Order: sequence, then C-alpha cells, then structure tokens
Amino acid sequence: PSSEPPPFFERLDAAFLRELVQGEAGGDVLYHKWASNEPNPDVAHLYRLNGKEETGHGNRVSQVIALIQ
Repeated sequence: PSSEPPPFFERLDAAFLRELVQGEAGGDVLYHKWASNEPNPDVAHLYRLNGKEETGHGNRVSQVIALIQ
C-alpha cells in the first residue's frame, strides 16, 4: 500500500461516481474494439481481459453508489 494520500476531488458524490461508471463502460468498449482488430490472438485475449476488468470496476463503483444513496 502506498503511503501517499489519495487524489483530492472537489466532489465525490453519486453523480460523480455515475460519470466514473460510464467511463469504465467506455473503456470496456474500447478494449473490445482493439481486440476485434488485433491479429495476435494472445494480445486480443489480453485486451478482452482488460475490458472485463473495466466492467468490474464499474460494477464495484455502482455498488458504492447504492451504499451512499
């Protein structure tokens, strides 16, 4: 774990977090586009895994939103 403090955000509320969820979903789409156009199957597989991780990030942030509302 880092001893540095986390970044400071002026607002860290449900509206901001919903924007973050949308960004994660966009990342998933982008990784899948890259994978679809990647000739190396190993690289394409890693891109798809990264896309799944983006979706997981968004899902966890959605859980946070549910908890703080």
